[in-house]
Amino acid sequence: MPWVAAISSYRLFQWAWKKWTEQTPMEFVDPTLRGSCSRNEVNRCIHIALLCVQENASHRPSMATIALMLNNYSVTMSMPRQPASFLRGRTPNRLNRGLDSDQSTTSSIPWSVNEVSVTEVYPR
Repeated sequence: MPWVAAISSYRLFQWAWKKWTEQTPMEFVDPTLRGSCSRNEVNRCIHIALLCVQENASHRPSMATIALMLNNYSVTMSMPRQPASFLRGRTPNRLNRGLDSDQSTTSSIPWSVNEVSVTEVYPR
């Protein structure tokens, strides 16, 4: 699956998890950048990133620990668990309720476990 198509099919962290667990981290890197970085370096960065998106906040490293992991290759890193991935949405729920066609109820699907994960991307 091409890199761009994969990103549109998966959330970024799901794609990172997939490539990391398949031991194919270079497939996560933009093809134009692949020649300028090492596989070990990419694998390490994905590993650290996966630790940062752990479902349980207590399993995530502090910023000081992240800086240490990025700058010191002798640091032993814990193994990340698969990141949680939930979507919050409002969906019509008319099944088996006997509602008229102009009536509906909604149900929520969790976006994240603690409902505080927000990502806003800004250019540098």
